[in-house]
Amino acid sequence: MLYARVTNEWYLRDCSRKQCAAYQVRGRSGKPTTNHAIYGYKKDPNDKHHWLIDEEAAAVVRRIYDLSISGKGPCQIADILRNEKVERPSYYLAKRGCGLAKNCADMTRPYDWCSSTVSYIIEKPEYLGHTVNFRTYKESKKLSSENPRNGLYLKTPTKPSLTPRLGGSLKGSDRL
Repeated sequence: MLYARVTNEWYLRDCSRKQCAAYQVRGRSGKPTTNHAIYGYKKDPNDKHHWLIDEEAAAVVRRIYDLSISGKGPCQIADILRNEKVERPSYYLAKRGCGLAKNCADMTRPYDWCSSTVSYIIEKPEYLGHTVNFRTYKESKKLSSENPRNGLYLKTPTKPSLTPRLGGSLKGSDRL
């Protein structure tokens, strides 16, 4: 009985290691490891590892980058989008039944942009066409922590860019 229990434990540990290794290989090959595409993209119905541009949301992302390049700050951009009645990302994704906030988005405030949302969009390298994997890691099922900067894996270019290439973009595969 004891031998069977130990053998089962070894088997489960080996399965876990194989799944983790497969996940690492997929992430290092440039395929996104996330379950949801970010705002401005949508998953390809034929290939779950490929993102397509969502033109309606991409227009908003491009507008945010244009306003940022013209010298506007995140608070000013958020005010402009709020006044133009542009749907915020969580509302937009929830309305279409996708994204992380599809069940918990506040549907009473569809145009309530905040500066942190705008900053988040401006700072994401995914909008330049890069794929960034392994932002967080889990040493166990109970603990999750942010990955140190040298643990992020950047693969370029892996998908169409929503924004103009800004100076200083990384070329090729590289760690951040």
